[in-house]
Amino acid sequence: LIQGYAALLDSIVKEDKYASELAQGILIGEQRLLDIVNNMLVVSKIDNQVLDVRKSTINIWMIIRIVRAEFKAALIERRIEMIIDDSERLPDIQADTELIGKLFRHLFGNAIKYTPDGGTITVSGRIVPMVKIASGNLNTGMLAEIQRPSIEILVSDTGIGIEPAY
Repeated sequence: LIQGYAALLDSIVKEDKYASELAQGILIGEQRLLDIVNNMLVVSKIDNQVLDVRKSTINIWMIIRIVRAEFKAALIERRIEMIIDDSERLPDIQADTELIGKLFRHLFGNAIKYTPDGGTITVSGRIVPMVKIASGNLNTGMLAEIQRPSIEILVSDTGIGIEPAY
Protein backbone atom coordinates (compact mmCIF):
# COMPACT_ATOMS: atom_id res chain seq x y z
CA LEU A 1 0.00 0.00 0.00
CA ILE A 2 2.77 2.43 0.95
CA GLN A 3 4.77 1.49 -2.13
CA GLY A 4 1.78 1.94 -4.43
CA TYR A 5 0.82 5.38 -3.10
CA ALA A 6 4.44 6.57 -3.01
CA ALA A 7 4.99 5.44 -6.62
CA LEU A 8 1.79 7.18 -7.68
CA LEU A 9 2.83 10.34 -5.82
CA ASP A 10 6.27 10.18 -7.45
CA SER A 11 4.75 9.96 -10.92
CA ILE A 12 2.55 13.00 -10.20
CA VAL A 13 5.32 15.22 -8.82
CA LYS A 14 8.07 14.38 -11.35
CA GLU A 15 8.38 18.08 -12.27
CA ASP A 16 9.04 19.10 -8.65
CA LYS A 17 12.54 17.81 -7.87
CA TYR A 18 12.20 18.24 -4.10
CA ALA A 19 8.82 16.47 -3.93
CA SER A 20 10.13 13.69 -6.15
CA GLU A 21 13.10 13.20 -3.82
CA LEU A 22 10.71 12.96 -0.87
CA ALA A 23 8.62 10.35 -2.70
CA GLN A 24 11.80 8.40 -3.50
CA GLY A 25 12.71 8.59 0.19
CA ILE A 26 9.36 7.04 1.06
CA LEU A 27 9.95 4.25 -1.48
CA ILE A 28 13.44 3.54 -0.10
CA GLY A 29 12.10 3.53 3.47
CA GLU A 30 9.31 1.19 2.44
CA GLN A 31 11.82 -1.23 0.93
CA ARG A 32 13.93 -1.16 4.11
CA LEU A 33 10.85 -1.82 6.22
CA LEU A 34 9.88 -4.73 3.96
CA ASP A 35 13.41 -6.16 4.28
CA ILE A 36 13.22 -5.94 8.08
CA VAL A 37 9.85 -7.69 8.17
CA ASN A 38 11.08 -10.42 5.80
CA ASN A 39 14.21 -10.92 7.93
CA MET A 40 12.05 -11.22 11.04
CA LEU A 41 9.96 -13.87 9.29
CA VAL A 42 13.10 -15.85 8.37
CA VAL A 43 14.34 -15.67 11.98
CA SER A 44 10.94 -16.84 13.20
CA LYS A 45 11.06 -19.78 10.78
CA ILE A 46 14.55 -20.68 12.00
CA ASP A 47 13.42 -20.49 15.64
CA ASN A 48 10.44 -22.72 14.91
CA GLN A 49 12.54 -25.10 12.77
CA VAL A 50 10.25 -24.63 9.75
CA LEU A 51 12.59 -22.78 7.41
CA ASP A 52 12.25 -24.21 3.92
CA VAL A 53 15.80 -24.71 2.65
CA ARG A 54 16.07 -25.44 -1.07
CA LYS A 55 19.54 -26.74 -1.68
CA SER A 56 21.12 -26.72 -5.09
CA THR A 57 24.65 -26.85 -6.40
CA ILE A 58 26.08 -23.33 -6.45
CA ASN A 59 29.38 -21.62 -7.17
CA ILE A 60 30.01 -19.41 -4.16
CA TRP A 61 32.16 -16.90 -6.11
CA MET A 62 29.33 -16.37 -8.59
CA ILE A 63 26.88 -15.59 -5.77
CA ILE A 64 29.41 -13.21 -4.19
CA ARG A 65 29.90 -11.36 -7.51
CA ILE A 66 26.15 -11.06 -8.05
CA VAL A 67 25.64 -9.63 -4.56
CA ARG A 68 28.61 -7.26 -4.97
CA ALA A 69 27.00 -5.91 -8.15
CA GLU A 70 23.92 -4.98 -6.09
CA PHE A 71 26.15 -2.71 -3.96
CA LYS A 72 28.00 -1.14 -6.89
CA ALA A 73 26.40 2.31 -6.48
CA ALA A 74 27.12 2.42 -2.72
CA LEU A 75 30.72 1.33 -3.29
CA ILE A 76 31.27 4.01 -5.93
CA GLU A 77 29.56 6.71 -3.86
CA ARG A 78 31.70 5.93 -0.82
CA ARG A 79 34.86 5.27 -2.90
CA ILE A 80 35.19 1.87 -1.25
CA GLU A 81 37.13 -0.78 -3.12
CA MET A 82 35.75 -4.31 -2.77
CA ILE A 83 38.37 -6.88 -3.66
CA ILE A 84 37.24 -10.42 -4.32
CA ASP A 85 40.26 -12.67 -3.92
CA ASP A 86 39.03 -15.81 -5.63
CA SER A 87 42.53 -17.12 -6.28
CA GLU A 88 41.80 -20.33 -4.39
CA ARG A 89 39.54 -22.53 -6.46
CA LEU A 90 36.66 -23.49 -4.20
CA PRO A 91 34.43 -26.43 -5.01
CA ASP A 92 30.76 -25.94 -5.76
CA ILE A 93 28.63 -26.36 -2.66
CA GLN A 94 25.12 -27.49 -1.81
CA ALA A 95 23.23 -24.50 -0.42
CA ASP A 96 20.07 -22.44 -0.72
CA THR A 97 20.90 -19.69 -3.24
CA GLU A 98 18.41 -17.23 -1.76
CA LEU A 99 19.61 -17.71 1.82
CA ILE A 100 23.30 -17.52 0.87
CA GLY A 101 22.56 -14.34 -1.12
CA LYS A 102 20.77 -12.86 1.90
CA LEU A 103 23.76 -13.75 4.10
CA PHE A 104 26.21 -11.94 1.81
CA ARG A 105 23.86 -8.94 1.45
CA HIS A 106 23.97 -8.53 5.23
CA LEU A 107 27.74 -9.05 5.43
CA PHE A 108 28.48 -6.64 2.58
CA GLY A 109 25.96 -4.07 3.83
CA ASN A 110 27.59 -4.07 7.27
CA ALA A 111 31.08 -3.93 5.79
CA ILE A 112 30.11 -0.91 3.68
CA LYS A 113 28.35 0.74 6.60
CA TYR A 114 31.38 0.48 8.90
CA THR A 115 34.16 1.06 6.38
CA PRO A 116 35.29 4.67 6.09
CA ASP A 117 35.04 6.43 2.73
CA GLY A 118 37.99 5.43 0.56
CA GLY A 119 38.48 2.17 2.49
CA THR A 120 38.76 -1.41 1.31
CA ILE A 121 36.68 -4.53 1.77
CA THR A 122 38.29 -7.87 0.95
CA VAL A 123 36.44 -11.12 0.37
CA SER A 124 38.52 -14.28 0.30
CA GLY A 125 37.95 -17.96 0.74
CA ARG A 126 39.74 -21.16 1.48
CA ILE A 127 39.14 -24.87 1.80
CA VAL A 128 39.14 -26.14 5.38
CA PRO A 129 40.24 -29.78 5.16
CA MET A 130 38.24 -31.30 8.00
CA VAL A 131 35.59 -29.68 10.17
CA LYS A 132 33.66 -31.41 12.93
CA ILE A 133 29.93 -30.98 12.42
CA ALA A 134 26.86 -32.43 14.07
CA SER A 135 24.70 -34.52 11.81
CA GLY A 136 21.33 -36.05 12.52
CA ASN A 137 17.90 -35.09 13.71
CA LEU A 138 17.57 -32.29 16.26
CA ASN A 139 14.00 -33.35 17.11
CA THR A 140 15.01 -36.85 18.22
CA GLY A 141 18.27 -35.78 19.78
CA MET A 142 20.10 -38.34 17.66
CA LEU A 143 23.22 -36.46 16.67
CA ALA A 144 26.50 -37.82 15.44
CA GLU A 145 29.72 -35.93 15.08
CA ILE A 146 31.27 -36.34 11.64
CA GLN A 147 34.14 -34.67 9.87
CA ARG A 148 34.01 -33.37 6.34
CA PRO A 149 35.80 -30.82 4.18
CA SER A 150 34.33 -27.36 4.23
CA ILE A 151 34.88 -23.89 2.83
CA GLU A 152 35.44 -20.68 4.73
CA ILE A 153 34.62 -17.23 3.34
CA LEU A 154 36.28 -14.25 5.02
CA VAL A 155 34.95 -10.71 4.70
CA SER A 156 37.35 -8.14 6.14
CA ASP A 157 37.39 -4.37 5.92
CA THR A 158 39.37 -1.33 6.98
CA GLY A 159 36.68 -0.19 9.41
CA ILE A 160 37.06 0.18 13.17
CA GLY A 161 36.12 -3.44 13.79
CA ILE A 162 34.81 -5.06 16.92
CA GLU A 163 36.66 -4.87 20.22
CA PRO A 164 38.55 -8.13 20.87
CA ALA A 165 36.73 -8.49 24.21
CA TYR A 166 33.51 -9.17 22.29
